[in-house]
Amino acid sequence: MKENKKLNIGVCKVGANLTQSASIQTASNFDVFSLLPILSEAGHIVRIFTKVTRNTKIKKPYLLHDLMKVKSFDKLDMLMIFGGPVQFFGGLEDKGFMHLYALLNKYKGRIFMVMTDSRYPLMQLWDYIQIKEWSSKYNRDDLYVTRDDIQYLYQGRDTNKLMEMCERRTRFVNVKEENIHPFPIDYAVMFTAVQTKLKSLEERKYQLTYGGSNRDANRKNRFKEYYYDNDLNTCIFGSIKIENEKNSYGTVAHKSFIHQMSKSMATVIIGDKFYINNFFTLRMYESILAGCLTFIDNELDSEHLFYREDGLLTELMYVNGVEDMKVKFYDIIDKGNEYFQYILNRQIACINDMYNKKEYDTMLLNIIEE
Repeated sequence: MKENKKLNIGVCKVGANLTQSASIQTASNFDVFSLLPILSEAGHIVRIFTKVTRNTKIKKPYLLHDLMKVKSFDKLDMLMIFGGPVQFFGGLEDKGFMHLYALLNKYKGRIFMVMTDSRYPLMQLWDYIQIKEWSSKYNRDDLYVTRDDIQYLYQGRDTNKLMEMCERRTRFVNVKEENIHPFPIDYAVMFTAVQTKLKSLEERKYQLTYGGSNRDANRKNRFKEYYYDNDLNTCIFGSIKIENEKNSYGTVAHKSFIHQMSKSMATVIIGDKFYINNFFTLRMYESILAGCLTFIDNELDSEHLFYREDGLLTELMYVNGVEDMKVKFYDIIDKGNEYFQYILNRQIACINDMYNKKEYDTMLLNIIEE
């Protein structure tokens, strides 16, 4: 590919509409609109393909296309698909879903699948709809993805885990290992989030906070140990479903996540089995930016790579169970606010030093423009 060639890049998302409306700011939309500025700033033309609704708002320099009126992606140099769930509410037909897959299945250009969630590689839509009463309206050949050259922009480090998952589950589109490009997608929050002023110990309402879900068996077990079976003043919020006085907030908008986390002294990062020694999640960066002592369950990052540039943090912030966490938590808290702030600032410095903006942008462009 010639240097500095302007690419015509199409962007779409599986399972959700895309918008920059202030009223709909989700984590999944964050993934999309944190990467796209890098492409447009490099001179590439970015076209958003989505079903247009009353909530659709796309800002310049991006170009909006109503997905339902598009007949072909053939004029694009590249298509970027952001992962999401294949679901049919009430089992009803979703014509937008059908149309998107028909278009991408006919497209012969480069396709990048952007994967930040272990649940959402590129799915075989046909395998989900063939049992539906309305499936007879569609032809398998139009929707079943047979190409094996789809590129993956992959949040993880361990490409074998993605390969094994796609080979094990027939509902996932085939992927070749040479087409997987590890890239720290969620680190983009470091360039977009507004860091909150670090609150003192006295200003913290809670000792421990968890924000998120508990969808995976491994995460559920860790969640119960750290957040449910403890004697700390704990706040739980997010899509997680439990009946407990600790869960007083319910779901919090993504734009308010850092603010909500900032009410607490600490959090413990846990994750799905797929994330073990594989993903650095968005929650890691957001929790540190919120000013929480960000402990990491040792199983999740047993190689201690996240805090690897700081020996003190590596010693203090990896924990083996709730009792170990409590010992380390009180060791920091009991030394007072000055030491608490010192550790918080070391955490921020540690993640700030992972990548600078120019280096991060170049890494992405080298993959996309290859």
